[in-house]
Amino acid sequence: MPEAVHDILARMAERARLLCLALRLTWEAGPALLTGLLLAILVQAILPVAELALTKIVIDGVVSMARGSPVREAPPLLGWVLLAAAVIGLGQVLQPVALTFEAMIGDRLTAHVTGRLIRAANSWQGLARFEDPAFADDLHRARTSAAGAGLTVAREGGMGLAALATSVALLLTLARLGPAAPVLLVLAFVPRMLWHWEFQHRTGDYLYVQTPEARRLRYFREATLAPDVAKDVRLCSLVDFFRERYERTLGGVMSALDEIRGRLTRKVALGSVCGALAVGGVYAYIAVRAVSGALSVGDVALYGGAATMLYARLQLASYVLSNVQRDMGFLPALERVLEAPADLPVPEHPRPLPHRIRYGISFEHVSFAYQEQPVLR
Repeated sequence: MPEAVHDILARMAERARLLCLALRLTWEAGPALLTGLLLAILVQAILPVAELALTKIVIDGVVSMARGSPVREAPPLLGWVLLAAAVIGLGQVLQPVALTFEAMIGDRLTAHVTGRLIRAANSWQGLARFEDPAFADDLHRARTSAAGAGLTVAREGGMGLAALATSVALLLTLARLGPAAPVLLVLAFVPRMLWHWEFQHRTGDYLYVQTPEARRLRYFREATLAPDVAKDVRLCSLVDFFRERYERTLGGVMSALDEIRGRLTRKVALGSVCGALAVGGVYAYIAVRAVSGALSVGDVALYGGAATMLYARLQLASYVLSNVQRDMGFLPALERVLEAPADLPVPEHPRPLPHRIRYGISFEHVSFAYQEQPVLR
């Protein structure tokens, strides 16, 4: 197997393993809520296509009635109108339900991951890990970005897959116009998708690398705001010192991040222009077909809405799936913290201390050095 192919397969396997870790943590936090959230997302993915189909039926029915169709066609039309209203209403009801499920499972996931981190930290017998900068970075990533990554994978991964499923249905609908319309829309979307994924990848990598600076910012902020150090900071007149350090560090981080975002946003905006031109072209084609009598007014609403909705759904799928990719980059840090081995040797046959120490504790040949200078012998 070529080395490049082997590397790709290894990265895919690693991504799949991290994906399983995120979903397992989310399932452990709230299985019923996660199931409800995914079901709500699935139904919300089906409703837009149903709304378009019902809109076409209602518009064609109204036009037919306006042209003098028999009155007996009114009751069926009223039924289609009521069904369309029910579908729209169901979508409006599901939106707050899904948001509630998301908020509830987010709180439980944060509590669950925090509990796992507390148990892992309490299993370490020594303090070396808390003084290791690399491990401190991992702990910060685990407590901030990685703690909610499971919810991001479940929610936005589900939204992305649902948006892709809706896009397939919309492509099949547009294919009735001919292959040109769906092919044009998909090809016009590809540049925007690639540039948006680059945007998320570059910004995610930058934030990951800047974890030490994020810890410094938190320290400077807490030094001026936390009540437990307020006395010392004010006694020594250090407020301006910490504020100046905070502003300087934040300015350095944000200036580089703004430069990355600005450069990549221009690319994404250019891709959006290409997509808008493609949608406009499809609309023009639909209008020409309608003027020639090949399409009804309802068909204009159906295919025009399908073209607009297709591009919007492809954008949604690209956005949420790139968020999943970005947040999954922080999961290895969480895994390293949760699975860190014992930091001090554990004796195979430990002996308990006696109930009462009668003669004290003696130390022989013991010394302590700080920065290579012995301070205790």
